[in-house]
Amino acid sequence: MPWGGSTALGKIALQRIDRKRWLERSISDDCALGLEVNRLELRALLRRIVLVKSPIDDSGASLWAFGRRQYQMIRFYMPGLWLFAASMTVLRCSAWAFFFSLWGTEHAVSGLLAMYGATSLGLLLQGRVARRLCLEDAGSGIWTMVLLTLAKPLIDLFHLTLIAGAGWANVVTWGHVRYRVASRSDISILGRVSWKD
Repeated sequence: MPWGGSTALGKIALQRIDRKRWLERSISDDCALGLEVNRLELRALLRRIVLVKSPIDDSGASLWAFGRRQYQMIRFYMPGLWLFAASMTVLRCSAWAFFFSLWGTEHAVSGLLAMYGATSLGLLLQGRVARRLCLEDAGSGIWTMVLLTLAKPLIDLFHLTLIAGAGWANVVTWGHVRYRVASRSDISILGRVSWKD
């Protein structure tokens, strides 16, 4: 699934893609474009040079709203992927809760070591992929990995709130526009507010 802020289309792709079809009734050009690229079996490449930073104002509420909106788009356009993410996150949160509830026992030690070990391995693999794609974040050294590993239970819980928040909300606020989404092709504008400075 492409991210609009990191997507560039070549001349041949633009000629083959029916832009009106995928943009006219779409709330997410990223997801609609991804479905169209898959339908036409086009090659999709990620290029860091066209990556646009996400507009988050550094507050927890802004981060949560952004994350929930991303999961809303996934739920509207790829419900199977949203369900898979929800299932895996519930499973991880349940495992963290179970092993922490056994605190002080041998089972807690072995279970938490396995969870933290899997987390570290996952972060190492993500870092390797990011380096190969030239997408490694600044400050992604060993101490960042240690902090992310230790905070993983809270990160998973936060992640679960994003997925759950996207699961029931059919109203999307994007920029200064509020939309109601009945389906990925049935979208109506509920209202607009003035842009904030």
